Amino acid sequence: MKILVITNKIIWPLDEGGKIATHQLMMGLHEADCQLHLLSLNTKKHFQDPSTLPPHFNAFQFEASYINTDIKWNKALLNVFSNKSYNVERFESKDFENLLIRRLTKELYDIIQLENLFCAPYINIIKKYSKAKIILRAHNIEHKIWERLATNASNPLKKIYLNFLAGRLKNFELATLKRVDAVVCISESDKNYFSSQQAMLPVSHATSGVQLSTFPNQQPLNFNHCYHLAAMDWLPNIEAVTWLQDEIWPQLLNHTKKLQLHLAGRAFPTYLQQKEITNVTYHGTVTNAADFIGKKGIMLAPLKSGGGIRIKIIEALSYGKVVITTSIGAEG
Repeated sequence: MKILVITNKIIWPLDEGGKIATHQLMMGLHEADCQLHLLSLNTKKHFQDPSTLPPHFNAFQFEASYINTDIKWNKALLNVFSNKSYNVERFESKDFENLLIRRLTKELYDIIQLENLFCAPYINIIKKYSKAKIILRAHNIEHKIWERLATNASNPLKKIYLNFLAGRLKNFELATLKRVDAVVCISESDKNYFSSQQAMLPVSHATSGVQLSTFPNQQPLNFNHCYHLAAMDWLPNIEAVTWLQDEIWPQLLNHTKKLQLHLAGRAFPTYLQQKEITNVTYHGTVTNAADFIGKKGIMLAPLKSGGGIRIKIIEALSYGKVVITTSIGAEG
């Protein structure tokens, strides 16, 4: 079986859940003797030099096209007067469209797999140049993330705008279900939601896990040391750390002064690091997650928004950590 996988970012390094989930599935399909090809948007936000990727990417006939998905407020304002989702519109690229056309006119595929909703703008091109079945792999129910962000927003204007974005995204997400041949979710709860929205659409779930053999033997754990490790360019993670800093951590210190909190992650906002909070250490980007996690005993994941499944929580459990999270963090 020949499969083309399309991603909205280069799935390397494996420093966030979405990349890990996509990479794991591709390696599994590769081991199952599927012939895989990979096309990726190479965003400014997650830019990777393709020449630095591991050798196994060569087996995927990997190609990428650069795109700047940064929020541009003038375009965001003009988008209000259209009927399109600005969250999705930022991933539209003529260069990537041309790259996709060249690939589709050169190769015949059995399946074209879109790795999340933000690859859906290219469905029209796929249908025009290919007869392959189109599979949407839904890492999250995207509009629910934005609905939760809106619910938690304290600023009334921000709440209105987030609700507006969530509504546009919901319309696009539900319309996309009518344009694909099947959906593969990461969690059972997401599968149930999509099935309820489009009863005749084949919907299944293929959860994401970890290879236990790749994790070191458990070390003696220090339960006075807590940590939070996540990509800090994702709004739900910023929301979680802000809540942890401002409300949760001070209450914990009222019970015991022995606790230490270690915060790390790519693109950690400077304004969060500048807060003067007792017994908190900021580490920024970590190159080796295992070294950072080390003997720390407790992972804190106070998520108030989000969807899908939390790979970082699964990894923490694989290290033998105690995980303290919310009901949203435990979804999936």
